[in-house]
Amino acid sequence: MFVYGDDVLMFQVARSLSERGSLEVTSPDDRGAVARSIPGRDGRRYAKYGPGLSLVAVPFVRLGESGAIRALELPETVDEAGNARAGGSVFAAGLVNAAVAGALAAALFLLALELGYGARPALATALLASLASPIPHYAAGFLSEPLSALCLALGVLALARSEKLHREEGEGGRAVGWGSGPLVGGFATGLALLTRPLHLLFILPLGAGMLSSALRAPRSRRASTLLLWAFPVAVATLGFGFANLSRFGSVLETGYGAEASSFGTPLVEGLTGQLLSPGKGLLWFCPAALLGLAGFRGLWRRSPRVSATLLSGSLLLLLTTSKYYQWHGGGCWGPRFLVPLLPLWLLPAAELLSRWGSLGGARRALVVALVALSLAVAAVPILVPFDRHAVDVNVEPERFAASVWSWRASPLFLAAAEAPAAVGQTLRKLAGAAPLEATHLEPTRLHAPDAAFVRYGSHALLQVTRGAMVLAALALGLAILVVWGAERRPPQAGGKAFSSMPPQ
Repeated sequence: MFVYGDDVLMFQVARSLSERGSLEVTSPDDRGAVARSIPGRDGRRYAKYGPGLSLVAVPFVRLGESGAIRALELPETVDEAGNARAGGSVFAAGLVNAAVAGALAAALFLLALELGYGARPALATALLASLASPIPHYAAGFLSEPLSALCLALGVLALARSEKLHREEGEGGRAVGWGSGPLVGGFATGLALLTRPLHLLFILPLGAGMLSSALRAPRSRRASTLLLWAFPVAVATLGFGFANLSRFGSVLETGYGAEASSFGTPLVEGLTGQLLSPGKGLLWFCPAALLGLAGFRGLWRRSPRVSATLLSGSLLLLLTTSKYYQWHGGGCWGPRFLVPLLPLWLLPAAELLSRWGSLGGARRALVVALVALSLAVAAVPILVPFDRHAVDVNVEPERFAASVWSWRASPLFLAAAEAPAAVGQTLRKLAGAAPLEATHLEPTRLHAPDAAFVRYGSHALLQVTRGAMVLAALALGLAILVVWGAERRPPQAGGKAFSSMPPQ
């Protein structure tokens, strides 16, 4: 179900695109409501958020109208403004980020391989970023953070792929499939811009890295490499500009208005809040991020260009969002603005995992402890409805400030205290030992597990959940078997087995 206003409006855009090919929304509110639509130049109402996630969600919205979803007979609810908050189409739209999160894990696995890590540390790193971070929570909703993370990861993957081809050519190899990297990277970069215009701050260093890499290619491929990357980015930029012009009368007006220039937060406050505060700090919500920091030096030795792109793009986004008047991202779970960057920040952890055998006992214990703690923290908002402890900064500013800076009022600690009881309830409901009662309109119900079948009180969804858990376990087991088998298999003649590349 939808618990924000952002998800409500992005869903309405997806439905409007599916039904009418329009960006118009139906939410009537424009006076400070959570689902606040913006009046356009044509008298219609629009969302201020980028249309990237809505575009990706169109097939899922249509799936929500299919017989497969309708057969679940999910109850539909609307808020006081008439906006859909729960129902078949809402549930289907919520599947978007589940698929995106799976694609993100695959992209991180491939990225680690391109950087020369073995298949085992690559898989472990992909699982670390996908399971031991806020990604699982955001994958269960309909916000743009997982899609943003996927797009940025694919953009960096294209750069790493280009670097690897140049290295292999320098060693006398052939550049097979050289055009796929820039093309995929360009589409992903363009979609990142459509999803959130602020990603331009990461795209600029990424574009500089692609340009520098293309200039190292043979002269016959330089122009085509740049064109393959830049054309999708240019199309996305022009399309977004045209959409802004048609909606709000200016290519630069996205609907945010004065919000787009509200960067008055003291830098120290925003940085401290995003990284260290008990209610929003990255190190509280993903302690394993320290592993990425510890491995960054090794990543730099492997690929200075990729590392420089990550560092410069991350700093630009981190410093800019820290100055934003809503650096905290509102009443959401954890450091929302850092979630798209977090998988890339965890990537250097592959450096430690690739040298696992040479790590001392104390270091291994520390790595295991950080991963275990991060897994536990990531499970909390899945088990306990986070909106039970969410505070609206616009309605209760003093209580919101306390929830950010005081560990006693932090949503993380409040939800963690309820997690043991929620685990018991979740297991009983999954096993059929406890009755299902719809809680989608009662987020304050004590210890109600935050799962779709519980939210809807749906026995049909309970069966789907059980089946999905079995399939996920089988897929993970198969992936581990394949990777471990590939590492043990000797290299074939004329080919290369997965192996760790020594630092350059």
